[in-house]
Amino acid sequence: MANYLLGECSENSSAPRFRQNAFEIYQTLASVKKGLSPERAIEIREVLEAPLILSFMGVDFYDIELIEHKDFFLYKLHTFNPHSKKMEHRYFSNKKLFSDFGLNDISVLDEEEDYNSLPLVLYFSQIYPFLDKLFARNFLAQGEYAAVINILESNSKESSISSSLLAEAYMKNDDWDNARNTMVEVELFADYGFDEALLTQAEYIINVFGKAEGIVRIYEILGQIDRYAIQTNALERLVKRLVGYEHHRTLLDSLYAHSDDPYIPRLVTKISREMHTANQHDIETSLLKFSAEKGDNQALFYLAMSYRDGHSVEMNLSRAIELFEASSQAGFSKADCYLGLLYRDYDSIFDLDKALEHLEIASSAETGGCEFELAYTYDELVGDYEKAGYLYKVASANGDGAATNNLGLMYESGRGVSKDVEKAISLYLEAIKQGDSSGHVNLGRLYESGIDVEQDFSKAFSHYSKGVELKNDQAMHNLASMYLAGNYVEKNRHKANELFKRAALKGNQFSLFNLGNAYRYGRGEDIDINKALFNYKGSAEFGQARAFCELGEMYRDYPNIKNMELSERYFLEGAKAGVQKCQRELGYLYKNHFEKHEESVKWLKVAAAQGDVDANYSLGLAYDFGYGVEVDVYRAIDYYEQATKLGSDISPANLGYIYETGKHGTTINNRKALHYYEISAKRNNPQGMNNLATFYRYGIEVQQDLRKAFVLYTNSAKANNEFALNNLANMYLNAEGVQQDYGKAFELFERSSSLNFPDAIHSIGAMYFHGLGVEKNYSKAVEYLTRSSDLGNSSSSNELALIFSDEEFSGKDFQRAIQYFTLSYEQGSQEAPFNLALLYQRGVTLREDIPLAIQWFKKAFAAGNKKAADVLSEMYWYGNGVEKNEELAIYWIQRLAESQGYNSESFIGEHFFYGVNVEQSYERARHYFELAALEKDDIALNNLGEIYRFGLGIEKDQESAMIYYLESAAAGSIIAMYNLGEIYKEGQGVNKSNQQALEWFEKSAEGGYVEAMYAVSKLYMKGEAIQTEMSEANRWLLRAAQSGHVEAMFDIAKGVLEQENELTSRQQALKFLKDSAENGYEPAIEYLNDEVEYHN
Repeated sequence: MANYLLGECSENSSAPRFRQNAFEIYQTLASVKKGLSPERAIEIREVLEAPLILSFMGVDFYDIELIEHKDFFLYKLHTFNPHSKKMEHRYFSNKKLFSDFGLNDISVLDEEEDYNSLPLVLYFSQIYPFLDKLFARNFLAQGEYAAVINILESNSKESSISSSLLAEAYMKNDDWDNARNTMVEVELFADYGFDEALLTQAEYIINVFGKAEGIVRIYEILGQIDRYAIQTNALERLVKRLVGYEHHRTLLDSLYAHSDDPYIPRLVTKISREMHTANQHDIETSLLKFSAEKGDNQALFYLAMSYRDGHSVEMNLSRAIELFEASSQAGFSKADCYLGLLYRDYDSIFDLDKALEHLEIASSAETGGCEFELAYTYDELVGDYEKAGYLYKVASANGDGAATNNLGLMYESGRGVSKDVEKAISLYLEAIKQGDSSGHVNLGRLYESGIDVEQDFSKAFSHYSKGVELKNDQAMHNLASMYLAGNYVEKNRHKANELFKRAALKGNQFSLFNLGNAYRYGRGEDIDINKALFNYKGSAEFGQARAFCELGEMYRDYPNIKNMELSERYFLEGAKAGVQKCQRELGYLYKNHFEKHEESVKWLKVAAAQGDVDANYSLGLAYDFGYGVEVDVYRAIDYYEQATKLGSDISPANLGYIYETGKHGTTINNRKALHYYEISAKRNNPQGMNNLATFYRYGIEVQQDLRKAFVLYTNSAKANNEFALNNLANMYLNAEGVQQDYGKAFELFERSSSLNFPDAIHSIGAMYFHGLGVEKNYSKAVEYLTRSSDLGNSSSSNELALIFSDEEFSGKDFQRAIQYFTLSYEQGSQEAPFNLALLYQRGVTLREDIPLAIQWFKKAFAAGNKKAADVLSEMYWYGNGVEKNEELAIYWIQRLAESQGYNSESFIGEHFFYGVNVEQSYERARHYFELAALEKDDIALNNLGEIYRFGLGIEKDQESAMIYYLESAAAGSIIAMYNLGEIYKEGQGVNKSNQQALEWFEKSAEGGYVEAMYAVSKLYMKGEAIQTEMSEANRWLLRAAQSGHVEAMFDIAKGVLEQENELTSRQQALKFLKDSAENGYEPAIEYLNDEVEYHN
C-alpha cells in the first residue's frame, strides 16, 4: 500500500525536506496538553488547510494523503461530490492552495496567529474523521499489523483507505480468511475506481495466485489506476513486488508502455536505491538499466556509480565516465561533481584539469557538497590556498559544516591565511553547529596536544566523547587512544579496543591499523594472526599505506602463513605509496630472499632519498662490501655520512673503521676515525664504544688512558659486543690498567667465544695451552684452536701448525703442521709462510728443502712479513744453503726498503754501515749514502756526516761532516740536529758554543728525540747555558724520563728517593728506577740492589 512516511525531495530539489513522519506529528498532538509550538503547528496546518478550503466549496472530505510529486509535495484528498454523486480525488500542493482553487479572497487561519493558545480540541475536531487512518498507516509502515487491525476492524467500511489498509494488515498477518472477507469491501470501492482499493486488489492477487497467474488482472488494474496515483507512493509497494519476479523487466516495460509516464523510471530508480542498501546489487543494476534506458538522469548517475565501484558489474571507469556525462547532459548536476571526483581520486585516469572543470560546473550549479570538494581540491592538490579559502567560506556560508571545519584547519596551520588559533576554534565550534562532528575531533586534538592552546585533557575527552555520540569514527579512534595511554582517564585497554572496533567498522584506517597491532602483538590470549591480517588489510584498503608494511612483514616472518610472493606484493604496494619502511624492507627482501640485487639497491635508494636512516646505512654497507654492486668506497662513505646525519649510531663506527684502516685504498686518517668513533660512542653504539676504547688504550690521536678504555670496553661488553668482550679480556690477561685476573679474562673470552668470535676462541685455546687461569690441557687447547681455525682465524691455524711441528706436544706430525701452515697462509697470515719456510730451510722435516724454503720466504714477504726479506738477503750474501749472490742479496734489501717506503740506496747503505745481513763495509755504505744524498734523504745525509765526523773508512773531515749534518737537519732529521748540538757543545771543527748547542738540542728535542731532551736538561742543570733555568732543566728531564731515557729515569728516581727534588711521586720514582734497571742501566741496577730497602 501507499507509503505514508514523509519522505525527502529528489536530489536536486529546492523544496523543503520533511524529516518527521506523520505518526510522530500525531503522537505529539496526543501527548502535548497545553498546545503546540508555532513550528509544529505550521507543519500540522499544511495538512489541515486543504479540508478547510474544501468545506467552503461544499465538498465532503473523507481522507488525505501526503505524496511526493517530482519537485514538490502534493496533497491527495479523497472526497465525495454531492453534485455528481461520485467519489473524487483532488490534488493540492502546499503553499499553492489558494491559487490552485482561485480562492485568493477567502480568509483562512493566519500564519502569524499564536498557535500556542489553541486548545488541542480544535485540532482533534478538525482531523477526527481521518485520525484513525493516519495512525493505521504509520502502524502498518512499522510492521505493527495487530495495531492496524485493532484501529480499523470496527469501521473499515467507511472508506476505501480503511478497507485497503485492513486487508493488507490481514495479509501481512497471514490471516487469509479475514483478508478474503475484507476484500469484498475493497472490491466495491475498486469498482468506483479508487486506486487505493485497486492496488490492494492487485496485491491480493499476487499473494493468492502468484505473479504469473495474476499478471493479466494486474495489467487490467494498472489500466484503471488514476494517473496521479502512478506518480505517488501508493504504487511503490506493487512495483517492489514486481521486481521480485524473475521477468520483472517485462512487467516494468509493459507498465511504462501503458502509462508512458516519466515518473515510472524515477520510481524504479528510487526502488533501486533500496536494493542497493539491501546489497541486492544484481536487481539494483537491472532496475537502473531500465530507468537509464528511459532517460532518467538519476538512474544514469547511479548506474555510473555501479561501474565505478564494480557493484554487480565489472568495474569500468570508462563506462562510468560515459554514464556520468550522460546524466550531466540530462540535467543532473551532481553527476558533474562525481565526474570531477573520478578524475581527481583515481590514479589510472587522474586529470587535475578535468577534475577542476567538472567540479567548477557542479559548484556553479550549487550542487550540495561540491563547493566543498572544489575547495578541497584547490587546497590539497593545487595548493591555491587563497582560492580554497574563498570557496570554503562560500560553502560555509551555505551551511556546509565540512567546509567550515576545513577553514578552521587553514587558520590553525596558517595555510593561506594568517595563523589564528582562536579563529580556528570558533570555526570548529561553528562546524559543530552546522552538523559536522569533525569540529569535535579537531578541538579535542588541539586540547589533547596542547599545541597553541593550553593543554586540557578534560576538554579533549569531552569533545571526543561528543564526537563519539555523533558516530564520528576519528573521535572514536582518538578517545580509544586516550584510554589506551591513560591520558586523563584510567588506562583501560578493553575500552580502547572496543572503541577501536567501533571506528574500524566505520572504515577508520587508523583504528583498523591499531587493531591489527593489538591482535598481532597483544597479550597472549588476545593474539590472533588471522584477525591481525584482516584488520591490516582493511586499514590498507581505507588508505593506511603503513599497513602494507605490516602485512609484508607477517607474510615474510610468520611460519604458518609464510608467503614470500605475498610479502613482496604488500611491500611493493606500500613502497609505491611512498612508505619508507616498505621501500626499505622491500629492498631487504629482494636482497636476502629473491637475490634481486639491482631491485634491492633501487628501492633502498628510493627510501634513502626520503631520509630513511636504515636505507642509507644499508646502501653504505652495499658499496662497502659489494652487496649487489661493485665496491665503491666513496659512495659507501657518502651513504654512511648521510645515515650519520640522520642519527645512525653504527654508520659513524663504519666510517671510523674506513679511515682508521685505509680500507679500499683510502688514505689513513686517524683523526677522522677518532671523530666518527666519538659520535658513534655518544650514541651508545657498542662497536663505536669498542673502537674508541682501542684508541684510548693505545693512545691513538689521544693521550693514552687505560681507565677510559676500560670503561668504554665495559659498556660495550654489556651489550654483548664480541670485540669488546675480547678486548676487555685481554686487558685482564695482560694487566693493562687493571689488576691481572686470568679467571676474569677466561670468563670474558668465553662470552666472546659464545658469539663465535675467532680471536676469543683462539685465546681460550692459548690459555689452556699455557695453563693461564685453567689447568694445562693440550687436547682442550687443540680443540679451541681448531674451532677458531675453522672460523678463519689465521693465528690459530699457525699456532696449531707450530704445535704439530713440536715433538713435545704432538710427536712431530709434520704433515698436519704443513697443512695448518698452508691454511693459515691462505687465511692471510704473514707468520705462517715464514714459519713453514723455516721448517724447510732448517731441515726439521724429513729432509732439507731450500728451494721450497725460498718459495715460502717469498710468499711470506708478499704477505707482508719483512723478516723474510732479511733472511733471503742474508742467505744470498753468505751463501747459506744457496749459491752466494751479492746482487740478489742487495735486491732483497732493496725490496724490503721499498715495501716500507724507505729510500732504497739509504736503506742498503745502512745494511752495510751496521753489517746487517751483509758484511760491514763503510766504503760500500758511503757509496749508497751518496746516491741517496742526491735525493736529499735525511738519513743518508746524517750518516755521511757521521762517516766524515768520525773518519769511518775515510779520513776525518769536520767541514764535510758539518755540511752533511746541516743538509740532513734542513731535511728534517732530528738526529742530525742532535749531532749538530754535540758538535757545538764539544767544539768539533767549530767554535765551542753552548748557546748554539742548546738551540740545536732543543730543536731535536721538540721533534721528539729523547737523547736531545736529556742533553737539554743537562745543559740547563749544569749552568752551562748562558742562563741557567732549573725549571726548564726539570721539564726536559721529566720529558726524557717519560719517553724512556734510562739515565733520565735514574736521575729523577735518585733525586726523589734522596729527597733532592720533587719532580714526581715516590711511587713513580720507584717505577722509573725499576724501568731503568730493567733496560740495563748499570747505575740503576746497583742503586736498586744497594739502596732500595733503605729508601723503602
